[in-house]
Amino acid sequence: MIRLALTLFLAITSLATAQTVDPRVEIEFSETEAIPGQPLSLRITVLVPTWMPDPPEWPSFEAPNILVTAPERASSPTSKTIDGETWSGVSRRYRITPMVPGTVILPAQTMRVTYAAPPATDPISAEVPIDALTLTGTLPPGAEGLDPFIAASALTLTHEVEGETTGLKAGDSFSVTVTAKLSDLPPMFLPQLVTGEVPEGLRAYPESPILNQSEDRGKVSGARSEKVVYVAEGGVEGALPAMSLEWYNLETQKIETATLAEISVQADAPPASAQTAQDINWPRVIAMAAMALVILTLGIVAGKKLTPPVRAALARRRARQLASAKHAWTQLERALKDRDLPATHAALALWQSRALPLTSTQQSQIDAAFVAIGHARYGPNATRDNVSGWQTLSSLLHSTKQAQHAQRFTRSALPALNPQATPRHL
Repeated sequence: MIRLALTLFLAITSLATAQTVDPRVEIEFSETEAIPGQPLSLRITVLVPTWMPDPPEWPSFEAPNILVTAPERASSPTSKTIDGETWSGVSRRYRITPMVPGTVILPAQTMRVTYAAPPATDPISAEVPIDALTLTGTLPPGAEGLDPFIAASALTLTHEVEGETTGLKAGDSFSVTVTAKLSDLPPMFLPQLVTGEVPEGLRAYPESPILNQSEDRGKVSGARSEKVVYVAEGGVEGALPAMSLEWYNLETQKIETATLAEISVQADAPPASAQTAQDINWPRVIAMAAMALVILTLGIVAGKKLTPPVRAALARRRARQLASAKHAWTQLERALKDRDLPATHAALALWQSRALPLTSTQQSQIDAAFVAIGHARYGPNATRDNVSGWQTLSSLLHSTKQAQHAQRFTRSALPALNPQATPRHL
């Protein structure tokens, strides 16, 4: 009887002990310093005395100024003998990459582990703590002045030009795609490659950058491509600026520079009329030519009878009309109606030279409307007819003209007929 009671006591004690066994977490983080952009290896292993019906809820380790990724097949099953018993578990590897120089603290976290508690098979959950971890991004000697800091084993810059860049006319376009390829560094570390500097008369329409990343046996490589469509809006004499990008070579441990040469750009100024042959209404042209011929004949006959002073007066009047802001506005309205972007730019420049100066607000709104039309026409989702954009531009120009008319009327208003003198106090 005593032996039976002792056996039952040991069985109950063993069962209670088994039920109170918690999962174990092992952390491997041997190297804690790296050059910004280079990954550190962190491995988390979870072990339980039985098995896990569900995968553990792994911590994210997210923190400012670091990049956390998991390589291919990051998680794998494992086992370990603990106190003579075989424990089963799962191991997961992280890549922790410092993005900037300095010390980063990964805050303490908890992870939920679900496992079977012996001798029952019903799963239970446990919150397992993970202590805070510290890592440091360090700059190699001599690379302190690099901004942005880029460290890779290889980096190249190339550009691809589609279309001619010289001998252009107003409205012609070409595109330039700049690509930076690098090894042993994710492309997200690359800065913007193409600046907004363009010669006068040229407008840039950049597309969204494209980043491609690949991995081969744990080594990361990638590329960043930026495509820009350039449109000649008038006469252009200049070049797209040269490019240079300094970077730290991990293999030679030296600072190197990737460069691209400048691209010459030349375009002729738009003619007085930017209308194309296919847009001409030939029946109307023929009718107008016939009418002009009749008027010319009558003019020749009448001209013989007019005195030279009268002819000179008519010529001066015609010259004033052609040089007036009203005539320039008529050309601008015609270009807006035809939705001819180069002709609209040219007509607007002519009208601005004869009208009152635009306010900064008016100028910025009109520039923004031109950019929207150009982006819709030459951007990634190009469309010839951007109705809303042209309507916005036309509305802005008409409201600007009305504001200038009111301003001119205010300036030309006569003084009061009976001005009131300021009373004098004796």
